[in-house]
Amino acid sequence: MKRIISSFYIYYLTRFPISRGKNFIARLLTKIFGSFIVKTKEGNFIEVFLDSQMDCSYFNLRFKINNIILAEINNLKESDNFLDIGANIGYYSLIASKKIGNYGRVYSFEPSNREFKRLLKNIELNNCSNIIPTNIALSNSNSEIDFSIAQGHTGLNSIIIEDMSVKKISQVVKTMSLDNYFNSENKKFNLVKIDVEGAELLVLEGMKSILKDRRVSKIIIEITPRFFRCFGYKKEDIYSYLCSYDFEPLFNNDLEQYDELFVLNSSSIQSF
Repeated sequence: MKRIISSFYIYYLTRFPISRGKNFIARLLTKIFGSFIVKTKEGNFIEVFLDSQMDCSYFNLRFKINNIILAEINNLKESDNFLDIGANIGYYSLIASKKIGNYGRVYSFEPSNREFKRLLKNIELNNCSNIIPTNIALSNSNSEIDFSIAQGHTGLNSIIIEDMSVKKISQVVKTMSLDNYFNSENKKFNLVKIDVEGAELLVLEGMKSILKDRRVSKIIIEITPRFFRCFGYKKEDIYSYLCSYDFEPLFNNDLEQYDELFVLNSSSIQSF
């Protein structure tokens, strides 16, 4: 019964415009049934809440149009390594898992306990033995912070900032730098995705050694200037920082939000 209901709602969701009635139905279904297990177009099973804008976006056809993250993940090869920073429930991690095979690794970082539980479940549902999930917030230091869990939009979880006009609850999470996480391991990463609602520069500052050693080929960062301002920096700081490590941006436009692809200068790339 739940599978039929979820399939019908997803069909309804993708064929008709967003409306208050649709949101009401989603909240009602979630209240009655809780979460649903749904199969994506990529063939993966994921646990979703129908009242979550983030969860439902995975089934929106517009989500996949000009999606630079999907395009770059589809370019991954067997034995490649992918860092999914701000993995949420693992939508991108699951796709990458299939691309890289048994000898590659997906490192999925998600600080929200709520989303991390679903990440673990989705990994199990799809038998992904090459995904390494970690329940921490990557940053530029090792400590503990307050972290906000957004209600009704599971993609707006973040370090607590006043600009987020959504209902939220708080949890304490551990932070760690990426350099510290991998410590003395000399791993190379073919693709890094960073989507952490404004804390992107903190994550980059925590991977100085990795960047200095030219162990990353490509980095995709969600650029949201209004989130950056809440952390006291501008989008230009992201560009300047990565430029200092010989990365070149692909877009750099004036949109309110977009995904930017930074590619390591070919003369600086070690053998991947």
